Amino acid sequence: MKGLREYFKDPNMSLENITTISIAGAGLLRWVIVMMNYYGILKIVAPKRNAVAAAEKMLNTAQNELERIQAEVYTHGICHKQTKVKTQKL
Repeated sequence: MKGLREYFKDPNMSLENITTISIAGAGLLRWVIVMMNYYGILKIVAPKRNAVAAAEKMLNTAQNELERIQAEVYTHGICHKQTKVKTQKL
């Protein structure tokens, strides 16, 4: 990308100037400009995507742990109620 930026510093390297020389060249230049913009955006977005993926993985792990703990608490609650009922019958 750095090499391409050097070409765009040239004042003659504009879409209008290239169009007067070659319509096909102008189309290619348009594509190069779009790819350069995409690359610039991707450099910003890719780390954020990775951070979101890591956060979603952590969330999923935490939710699974929460479900496990809630099931354990529910089981202990039932056992506690059964024990309480048995002791009251005595």
